[in-house]
Amino acid sequence: MSALFLQPDERQRWGDDAQFELVRTGAPTDGNCFFHAMNVASKSFREMSMQERRKWIEDQRRDLARRMQRDTWLATQGGQLALLQMSQVLRLVLCAVADPEQDLATEVHEDNSFLRFVVDASSQWLPAVDAWTAEHEPLQEIWSILFGTQEQQEELVRRWVDQCGTNELDLDVMKTQWQEVVRTESLAAMKGSGDVDRTVRQHVAVCLAKAAAGLLAIVEQQTFALLQRRVQTFGEWTDVDMIMSMHHLLPYDVLFVQRDSRDVFADTGSWHGKSDADASRPVLLLLHFPNAHFENIGKMLPPDGDGKQRLVRVFAPDDPLVVALRQQDTSFAS
Repeated sequence: MSALFLQPDERQRWGDDAQFELVRTGAPTDGNCFFHAMNVASKSFREMSMQERRKWIEDQRRDLARRMQRDTWLATQGGQLALLQMSQVLRLVLCAVADPEQDLATEVHEDNSFLRFVVDASSQWLPAVDAWTAEHEPLQEIWSILFGTQEQQEELVRRWVDQCGTNELDLDVMKTQWQEVVRTESLAAMKGSGDVDRTVRQHVAVCLAKAAAGLLAIVEQQTFALLQRRVQTFGEWTDVDMIMSMHHLLPYDVLFVQRDSRDVFADTGSWHGKSDADASRPVLLLLHFPNAHFENIGKMLPPDGDGKQRLVRVFAPDDPLVVALRQQDTSFAS
């Protein structure tokens, strides 16, 4: 275990703030650190054995995955979250369409836990892509010629995301923009085919765009299914995208504080609507080690009448510490 991380339940004062005495509590480095760091705010969880905690988190992850709703996911952050996640799955789907024999693992170059999970679960979604390929065999051959390279596939996805923009999105808008990108990029790719009649090129581009709508339907269905599988899989790293997808189901709002900069990285409270119910949710503070780990942050209260100090891990939204942190500019606020 890295010396950066505390042992499970180990406590250590964090920072040297003169106003607030903050204490971090260690969490296991088993891929479930987010859930450990969140649940340790509960006294009943702290009193459990490690085996009991594991069972609790296994059940909790399954329950969260079961309660996730496709429509809510599509509407989160005005559709931008679904667009981001779908674009990542689309990259791999386009690779599989262009070259069914390709090793998809070679396409995951960056440290992207979601893409790794998609590749590992390829047996779940590749049959749908294979069925699409079989149904559109002549078009698939043309597709492979026009969009056979990784650069061409990346450009398709990039143009689609750009076309969708940063405004409120729904699935119909995403589908329309995707079809238009495929049509225009197909025409551009065929522009040098002087021996092919212009009318034929236009017809082929329209056919490819219509067929591509079926691909996007597969991507949308499988992206949500993969997201649910990630949430329920014990040991699967919980990144910010996953947290954003289920934040409304969590018992708390969470402020994520960067370990190094000590700035607020994200505030799930800013991802809700502006209703009074959202504004009254209790708040947790989690220490965020980028792409690595989470730990709980509590605040030590001054000694009470019997001289004992108490560590508080659940905060009211108007707690001075929460207010001070929320006054910072968050880099992931909506």
